[in-house]
Amino acid sequence: MFNKRGVFIIILSFCAFTCYLNIPKEKAEVVNNISVDAILHPYFQMYIEFLKENNIDWDKKQTIDIHIAPVLTNTNILGIAKGMNYDKGIIIWINPLFIKLPEADRKWIFFHEMTHDLFNVKHDATIIMRSYHFATTEFKFCNAKRKLGKYLKEIKDVNIQRTTNRWNQRKVLP
Repeated sequence: MFNKRGVFIIILSFCAFTCYLNIPKEKAEVVNNISVDAILHPYFQMYIEFLKENNIDWDKKQTIDIHIAPVLTNTNILGIAKGMNYDKGIIIWINPLFIKLPEADRKWIFFHEMTHDLFNVKHDATIIMRSYHFATTEFKFCNAKRKLGKYLKEIKDVNIQRTTNRWNQRKVLP
């Protein structure tokens, strides 16, 4: 009477829809071209505070769009820095699974994606940028964050030095 495959598909669809409905739907606060889902906002604030503490400058005029992306559900992708190498905006999508991860892993993923997007840093540049490594403990995250701060200061200094060298090597017309 019933097609087993059809019943299975209906049940699977219902389960997927129910999982989607269980994701908190708090609206993102939009202020000065900054739109960050409420559940992600504490991590965004933490990252900005990290930059301040380490005297790392960033372009504050960029449009910022950071959201939980249901399209990443049922994938092995925990986050995507869609704005990497696009220096006018920060666009980050986070997998809905994020909310079920331990706190240290959430911080790790958020810092990883923000660093991709804000500074165009590639995988394996520093420990927090490894795509296969998670903090799993607050201690490991704090250590990785400290190393990230040092790395970002170094690349900032290198970029300043390159600009200075180019300026000093320019040809002066008589």
